[in-house]
Amino acid sequence: MQARESWLHPSAMRMARHLAYWADEHGSLVDIPGVLAAYSAHYARGRRTAWADFTRLVDAGLVRQVCAAAPYRQARYKLCMDVLSLPSDLPRDLAAELTAYVDNPRVAARRRPTRADVHEALAECEVVRYGSATRDNAIMAAAGEGKLHTSPFTREGFSPLCTPPARRRPSRARQRAPLGQDRIEEQANALYFVRELVPEWARQRQGQVLDDVALAEVAELARVLLRRMPESEVAELFTAQVTSAEDLVGVLRWRTGRTMASMRRAEYRARRLVVDDDGSRHAAWLAANAARDAEQVASRRAELVELARRRAREVAEARLAQEQARLAARLYSG
Repeated sequence: MQARESWLHPSAMRMARHLAYWADEHGSLVDIPGVLAAYSAHYARGRRTAWADFTRLVDAGLVRQVCAAAPYRQARYKLCMDVLSLPSDLPRDLAAELTAYVDNPRVAARRRPTRADVHEALAECEVVRYGSATRDNAIMAAAGEGKLHTSPFTREGFSPLCTPPARRRPSRARQRAPLGQDRIEEQANALYFVRELVPEWARQRQGQVLDDVALAEVAELARVLLRRMPESEVAELFTAQVTSAEDLVGVLRWRTGRTMASMRRAEYRARRLVVDDDGSRHAAWLAANAARDAEQVASRRAELVELARRRAREVAEARLAQEQARLAARLYSG
């Protein structure tokens, strides 16, 4: 790590020290949200800054994801070590430990593959393929990066060369239509989603349901919201506290407009927000405040010095006037 300090960001070095404290003896990191929350609390940084510092380590190759996030499962990461970038003037005991870990001669004497042998084999493997096999020069392969693999492929989770098992309870995929999708299919999905809400409306409104024309209008509102929100949030927005609504379509239209306006305002604020990832803006703000305070203190000090001098002159003039008055009185009496 000290050898990389010349080109690694100081915030990434701070995150590396934090991750080294939270990692287990194998270098694994499981509860990433908790680790980043502790980082934000300890160093007084925001969550976005913590993720930015963590991403710097991932981009530098010092942290690698061994298991992606999935439902009911958090992502797992592991600390990595690039042997090629280590300096050659390491201490003798540390160099011996690294040699025993990476290319142990005892393991090689037993004709077993060492970590260096596994790394050399994995570095030549084709792990990603792009394009079609039926066209000429249409396939591009991405091989290893020549670094030490701390875990062959993904020891925890699924290998990129195998297919994950199917889900036990298949559910209808969330319909968040991107731009360019068939509008008819999008409207059909929105209408199907709205029809699923009819029993909840009937339960709250004592059997009162909407006709087909009203359902089509509500489906158009749902179509707009489903592009930006998950189905669960749209369902809660359309079914929460609608018992006393005389015009249900009007209430849902007003809620949709209010929600879209709030999301537009949030997007506008996010575009104008300037994130202080490394604390440089905060440091500049502190320096400006310190300079302004120093200028105010110097100005106040000069005012106090001038006031003290003026008071001293006034006191001296008053004493001189008193002495002259006494002298004049003596001369007059004599």
